[in-house]
Amino acid sequence: MGNADSKTALTVANILSEQEQTKILQEQETKTDEDISHLEKELLRYGISRCEASDSDLVKCISVIRKPRFWSLHGAALHPNSKRVANWLWVHSRYRKKADAIVELVKEDPNQTKRIHKAFSTLNDTIIKHSRFEEEELFKFFRENAEKIDLEDNGVALKQQLEKLGNEHQNMHDPLHSDGYICSQGSELTTEILKWRQELDEHLNLEEDTLVPIWLNLSNENYAKYRTYLSWFYAAMY
Repeated sequence: MGNADSKTALTVANILSEQEQTKILQEQETKTDEDISHLEKELLRYGISRCEASDSDLVKCISVIRKPRFWSLHGAALHPNSKRVANWLWVHSRYRKKADAIVELVKEDPNQTKRIHKAFSTLNDTIIKHSRFEEEELFKFFRENAEKIDLEDNGVALKQQLEKLGNEHQNMHDPLHSDGYICSQGSELTTEILKWRQELDEHLNLEEDTLVPIWLNLSNENYAKYRTYLSWFYAAMY
């Protein structure tokens, strides 16, 4: 997975210098019985150079990058290949903000049915289109090349996560209907919208946690191959 074709500006010191990472380290144990050479290889797979870091700092760094959501929330911005994922993460952040706005509409007045339904339908159509891109282009590359990317398990875990995400794309929660009936207004609609918002966040988080660290660290050769999977419309975006 490590991008051996290009020099990396990401180091153990970069990771540990972030204030947010200091908070992470204070919350968890940073000792390990794992062999240092194994940890060094793990760092390289993520495009991180040890440089002059001590064994202690190396272990701390590993603890940070293994933290759930690290790469999506912190690591991507630090990585020299951050542009690869920046637009995709930005699009996801927009979906979250628009979903939050719908939740606020419901909390304000769950009986303003037309506004809520219109806002949801507009966002949902956009998300469906985005999911189609992921299935037909982005995920397709990772599915078909999982075994060729430098992953410890030969791509098994990646393919399992992509299968789970694909199933979620096909069975996304519909907050406007419950048990086949339209949730027109009131508490039922509120409950369904809140459930949808939570499931959307969980889905986006899983997508990001699964793909961002791998996407960032594709070799130049694999990244060039990924680009061939993109249609002209998305090539300029992702």
